[in-house]
Amino acid sequence: TKVFAMSPGIAAAKAEEERQARLAKLSFGTKLLFSGFSGMVGASCMFPLDTCKTLIQNGVYGTIGAALRDIVPREGYLRLYHGLPANLIGIIPEKALKITVNDVTRRRLGCNDTTPGKIAQEMFAGGFAGMCQVIVTTPMELFKIGGQTGGKGLADTYKTVGGLAGVYRGTCATLLRDVPFSIMYFAMY
Repeated sequence: TKVFAMSPGIAAAKAEEERQARLAKLSFGTKLLFSGFSGMVGASCMFPLDTCKTLIQNGVYGTIGAALRDIVPREGYLRLYHGLPANLIGIIPEKALKITVNDVTRRRLGCNDTTPGKIAQEMFAGGFAGMCQVIVTTPMELFKIGGQTGGKGLADTYKTVGGLAGVYRGTCATLLRDVPFSIMYFAMY
C-alpha cells in the first residue's frame, strides 16, 4: 500500500483545529487565569510607554524621548511605573467581566465554543462585553492616571475626583473607545 503524506496546509489546518478543541475544553477559571495573567504581563511591559503618553497628553512633555531623558535620570526608571498597581488590581476583574459577558451572550445567541455564530451575533456579544467592562475600566484608568501624573495613591485620587461620581467621569468616552474595539476584537477572534 502507498502512504500519502499530508500537505503542509492540511496539516496546519488540522493542528489549528486540535488547538481550538483543546481551548474549548478549558474551564472558565483557567480562561480567567490566563486572560488575567496575560493582561498583567501586557500592562507591565507597556506601562513606561503609557506613562510617557499620559504625560505628553497632559502637556508635561512634548515627546517620548524628552519624557525619558528627564524622568529616568531625575526620578529613576521606577517612576515610569507609578500608577501600575491600580492597573494590575483592575485588570483581572476587567478581563473576567469582559470574557464572561461575551461567553454568556454568545451562548444565549446560540453560539458555542466550537461553532462560531454569525458575524452579527459575534459583534453583538463583543460589543455588549465591551460595554460591561467599562464598569471596571473607567475607574481603573482614572486611578492609573492619578499615579502617573501626580504620584497619588488610590485614596488620594478618590478624594481629589470627588468620590464615586468623579470616578466614573469620562465613562461616555471610554464607551466610545471600548465598545467598537470589542465588537471588532471578538468578531475577528
